[in-house]
Amino acid sequence: MAIVRAKAPGEIVAVDLIRAGGKWVYRFQVVAADGRRRIVDVDAGAGVLDNEGDHK
Repeated sequence: MAIVRAKAPGEIVAVDLIRAGGKWVYRFQVVAADGRRRIVDVDAGAGVLDNEGDHK
């Protein structure tokens, strides 16, 4: 969670464990102070950011 908070400050509103690209990924949904929702993926095995995207 520290990795996600550093990359996308805000309130973590959901966490899912999904299978993507042949590996397990934690998908965090974060709502920033300005109301923007971000999706941040963390490789569950390596514990590093996988990719991210902005969503409204």
